[in-house]
Amino acid sequence: MDQPNTRVARGLARFGRLLPRVSLLARVLAVALTGPQVAPDEGPTVAVVPLGVEGQLPARMVDRASVRMTDALRRGAVVVAPTPAPSPPCPDAACWAGVAHEAGAQYLLAPRLEISDDQRSYAFQGRVLDHEGREAFVLEARCELCGFEEAIGLVEDRVATTAERIERLAAQPARLAVTGTPVGATVSVDATAIGTMPLDEEVEPGLREVEVTHEGFSPQSFTMDFVPGARRSFEVDLIARPVSIDQSQRRRARVMFASGAVLAGVSLAAVIAGSVLVGLHGRPYRDRCEADIEGNCRFLYGTRGAGVGALVSGGVGVAVAVPLMVLGRRRARDAGGR
Repeated sequence: MDQPNTRVARGLARFGRLLPRVSLLARVLAVALTGPQVAPDEGPTVAVVPLGVEGQLPARMVDRASVRMTDALRRGAVVVAPTPAPSPPCPDAACWAGVAHEAGAQYLLAPRLEISDDQRSYAFQGRVLDHEGREAFVLEARCELCGFEEAIGLVEDRVATTAERIERLAAQPARLAVTGTPVGATVSVDATAIGTMPLDEEVEPGLREVEVTHEGFSPQSFTMDFVPGARRSFEVDLIARPVSIDQSQRRRARVMFASGAVLAGVSLAAVIAGSVLVGLHGRPYRDRCEADIEGNCRFLYGTRGAGVGALVSGGVGVAVAVPLMVLGRRRARDAGGR
């Protein structure tokens, strides 16, 4: 009596083992007959990192969960990039950025599934990272006392909301943030100045040439890919250009010539003032003469000493200024300056 039931049970077991293969064959035939699904040109590009599993889960179930997550993403207005090759979880943002670059994706979905020992409880976490490897947001789902299909259905629902959230992120403008030294250095994008450091400004998406310049410093330039909704940030420290010997000599020559010119101006003014004072000596005050019996004014100018002092000082100043100007001009010419 038990033999027919045993045959039925064996048949069902074989069918259960064949079911994943039949499903995979159906997908291959669908692609062959209708062509691959072509994602719209517009929309952010997302790649799904291979599912990380903590606990016991057959490989075919891992593959099924990955396919269903990818299909859930495709239902949104995003472009699903080819899945990156399996690799250990990345330890830092730079590693994730490399994965995104390799996949040609603007965003990554890094899913992880934890399974209890009795395989009745599932905890899902999906980290969404931008192309620089920074965490944008996290998806979480937990299913207690449930089977695999029920848990993956819950995960699929969570992932389906990811496309809309990524769309909203991508609708935001791309931004560039630059910090470093010297403060006030000019930041240019595609040869157009957009501000000075420190800087945080919107930029047009796409490949852009970013250059940081400042007088007296060697410029630095970078080619950067700006993505809508993402913020590219970096720190740059410009290196001061060494002053050449010729430049130093020209600078000293200009200072020497300028000092001589200033001294010459002051000295000429002193000579003029001294001449006036000497010429004024002995002349009466016009406003207060008070002449004596002989008609001589009692109050006379006594400016000879001051005038002579000013003349001497001015003469010495001119004598020093002229050689300074001549020497400064000669040194500037020898150093290649004007």
